[in-house]
Amino acid sequence: MKTQVLVATLIGAVVAFLAGWVLWGMLTMDYYESNMNELFVNEISRPEPILWMIFVAQIFWSLMLAYLFDQMNIRDFKEGAKCGAMICILMFLGMNLMLQAQSEMFTNYTIIAVDVLLNAVFGAVVGGVIGWWLGRGQAAA
Repeated sequence: MKTQVLVATLIGAVVAFLAGWVLWGMLTMDYYESNMNELFVNEISRPEPILWMIFVAQIFWSLMLAYLFDQMNIRDFKEGAKCGAMICILMFLGMNLMLQAQSEMFTNYTIIAVDVLLNAVFGAVVGGVIGWWLGRGQAAA
């Protein structure tokens, strides 16, 4: 695998970890807790997340984006942000609808829309940074 893709993966993982912490760990934690089934909040979810495992998950997420963007020749922030957002919209809309169909994790449908929109922002930020990294220095070349 190209070194440029691996470096983009690591940069993307750091950005994803920090963006996730801000979006879900700080800004919307109370909203999610108030819109999820009490059983999930109180008994199924961990009281404290396993941070190293979240970071490893972000490595795989970022590797997927970096690999796809490299194959698709996405080489700037704008295109990376657009593709990252679209991938997240499609992926999390499908995932959340499947969760709602098979469980009672969410207490309403509004949280699905909010989650998809937050994931679109997340995907745009991470995808934009990865696209920027993959294209840096090309204007000079």
